[in-house]
Amino acid sequence: MHTDSSFTFVLFGGTGDLSMRKILPALFEAHRAQMLAEGGRIIAVARHESDRAGYLEWVDTHVKPHAAKAAGKAFDEAAWKSFLDRIEYVQLDLGRAEDYVVLRDAIASLPGIRVFYLATGPSLFVPICKALASVGLNEGSRIVLEKPLGYDLRSSTAINDAVGEIFAEGQIYRIDH
Repeated sequence: MHTDSSFTFVLFGGTGDLSMRKILPALFEAHRAQMLAEGGRIIAVARHESDRAGYLEWVDTHVKPHAAKAAGKAFDEAAWKSFLDRIEYVQLDLGRAEDYVVLRDAIASLPGIRVFYLATGPSLFVPICKALASVGLNEGSRIVLEKPLGYDLRSSTAINDAVGEIFAEGQIYRIDH
């Protein structure tokens, strides 16, 4: 299966454990199976000072073993190389709204659907959503919140209410890996 829909998948927490063990290996498998649009891009966002080359080296060292294990067969090196070609890296302080201009500029010319995947702690969900809105990135995009959505019922409700003020309910996806 191959799709013609282009996309930009922005992965907040791009150097975190969830990204390393689950999200990036799953995206690689979808890429290998030709389930991702050819022009689709993956933008990893994290606070670690790095550039694209440094991030790709990190992905090759830390993510590839998980992707290979998930494949359960001979690893497709050619598919891995073309998967890496999809990935960009943006370093920013997730808590500083003014830094999101860098992200906006990095994805401004990329076509298609924008999906913001928050593989971060729930304490960052609202600041990230507010920062995205401050640079106009909430309109027409989708936001994925990875559980837990808080630390208790009260914090979960507060997060849902705050995110709901920034994104329409149809734009919000709450998931559990």
